[in-house]
Amino acid sequence: MQFKTIVLFSCLATVAMATTTTKLRMMDHTGLTGEQRAALDELMKRVLPKIKEDWVKDELYVLKFLRAKNFNVDDAELYFIGHLFWREDNKMSAILTEDFSDLKKDFPYKFDGHDKQGRPLLIMDFGSWDLDGAAERGQIDRVLRYYDRMLDEAEHKLLDLQHQGKNVTQFVWFLNQDNKASVSLAAARAYWHSATVYEKQHPGSGARMVLINSPSLFSSAMSAIRPLLSQDTNDIFDNYADEKEWKPILLDWADPDQLSPSYGGTGVKAKFWPGGRNGSVILLLAHNPVSRIGFATPGFCGSGFLWVFGVSNLLENPNG
Repeated sequence: MQFKTIVLFSCLATVAMATTTTKLRMMDHTGLTGEQRAALDELMKRVLPKIKEDWVKDELYVLKFLRAKNFNVDDAELYFIGHLFWREDNKMSAILTEDFSDLKKDFPYKFDGHDKQGRPLLIMDFGSWDLDGAAERGQIDRVLRYYDRMLDEAEHKLLDLQHQGKNVTQFVWFLNQDNKASVSLAAARAYWHSATVYEKQHPGSGARMVLINSPSLFSSAMSAIRPLLSQDTNDIFDNYADEKEWKPILLDWADPDQLSPSYGGTGVKAKFWPGGRNGSVILLLAHNPVSRIGFATPGFCGSGFLWVFGVSNLLENPNG
């Protein structure tokens, strides 16, 4: 195979392959006083018999509802029972198994990378979400359910990280509006649904929510909604029009290699797989979207390895 670019040399092992033990620099969202612990135990005792989905029984999941009610057990119990009714009424237990493949292209989002404290990034290209078109096609209810699925997926991402022993209880949410917005009835309904479902059914799940390239039309719409939202939701939510405003904010939360260029980052991540030709290791330098693959052969470079790789067009069979 002929490489189409110059062979590159890098000492990558100690940086890209090493397993770090850096402690997460995040607010201990799980830390409780003795009184708060007793409140959580009491709430769990009251609600556990009523929970039908096993994963919803997780203490950290229930804890969010208790925090939202300032550890008032009676208020939190009513709040959480209402949440369980909502889940049952909307058949949320099956939502992750539903087929939304017809919507993924036109309503894109992804969980990609993490912020500086290890929290997963929810990246949503909201400017591509044609809500008016969905309404015209009779799809708006399905799109709103697709949104509900996205937030449930976020909850499962957090639970998976917790089961890996990571102190991660929140995600970070970046949305690119691409200077597009609508104030139609369908769009207004979607904005209200998005805000209320997040706030009522996923309290405290988001550490930060930033909309970028936000047109003034949308700012006016959100100004009308903000007074109806809780202070906690208003505190994490902001929208910005100018890249000079939003780029430093996003880069304060996430390293450049965790963000694509359209979100102010470099989008470059290195991944390694064994099994290349002659026992070599395959090194993937992934820009978002992936467009190149490299074949790497290890050698020695001080205390690490010397990786020699050539970048070629992405091949269907990297071992060929």
